Amino acid sequence: MKSAYLQIIRICNQDCIFCAQPQNWKILSVPEIIKQMIFYKKSSVEKLIITGWEPTLHKDFLKIVWLAQKFWFKIIIQSNWNQFNNIELVKWLSRFKWLEFIISLHSHESVIHDQIKRSPWSFEKTKNGLFYLLDNLQDVSIKIAIAINIYNITSIKDMIESFIQIFPSVTGFVLNNLDVYNIPKDQYHIVADLPQFDDNFRDALDKVIKSGRTLNIERIPLCYLKWFEQYADSLEYILWNDIKYAHYLQEDRKSFFLDRDIRTPETAYGKNCQNCDLKKICWWIPKLGEIYDENDLETQTLTPHAFDIILEKYYSINTSVRPNLW
Repeated sequence: MKSAYLQIIRICNQDCIFCAQPQNWKILSVPEIIKQMIFYKKSSVEKLIITGWEPTLHKDFLKIVWLAQKFWFKIIIQSNWNQFNNIELVKWLSRFKWLEFIISLHSHESVIHDQIKRSPWSFEKTKNGLFYLLDNLQDVSIKIAIAINIYNITSIKDMIESFIQIFPSVTGFVLNNLDVYNIPKDQYHIVADLPQFDDNFRDALDKVIKSGRTLNIERIPLCYLKWFEQYADSLEYILWNDIKYAHYLQEDRKSFFLDRDIRTPETAYGKNCQNCDLKKICWWIPKLGEIYDENDLETQTLTPHAFDIILEKYYSINTSVRPNLW
């Protein structure tokens, strides 16, 4: 399934410490959005990810969702959820069917979450907004996205357990390592070290799977995902040969419609990766020697059938996908 990111606004009501691209106050007009949707439709895009910095701040947000449905896109809305404590907005959204939401919640402790967001009461606003959504929307998929950093890496398992207890209707989790391609240098210190993705972290992954919820893992090398390789985003890009278009609001207005295929992101491999049996399905890791220590990468030697087992597990949870490399 081809998918596309559509950034409709570059304004945010948060100030996340790890933000890789600061707001520039750019807003996409409805005619521009329609033009972009037509391009995506002609490009056979099926899944549209509406993002921003905070897309619900767009004055025509509801109209944009309506347009996306008219184009028959599968719609995913990425949001920090602060706006959804507005019950009127939630009631309007209840008129749409089969939406998917991805919420940003970076800790189960309000103090840590608000510290990461650099926004007072952010946790309470997001939590209340999520309750409103769960109470008022039908046929909806809601996933919690956790940006992993030094402030929450040691409490991931407790976080997952807490979120499952507080929000039992949540359908899945997205655990993403920070986007170090674009993160400001003065924030390098908040990036979690690779050895911190330890047994406690894998216990958290196991907790998600045993709860029956979906799991997506982003930007974590496969040598730290033993037994969970099938949930890594690199398999989606490489095995599926999935094309993802990105439409971002850059400083130069001329680049508004500069779409790029991000199917094969820039890669870097350490010396321990060269003979690793997982290298062909692992496209990470960036900033070696600058943020990450390449000695922390571990060569994986698989048994003869282990690689096939990983692929079998991947295709078992992605039943509509067919292999096209092997």
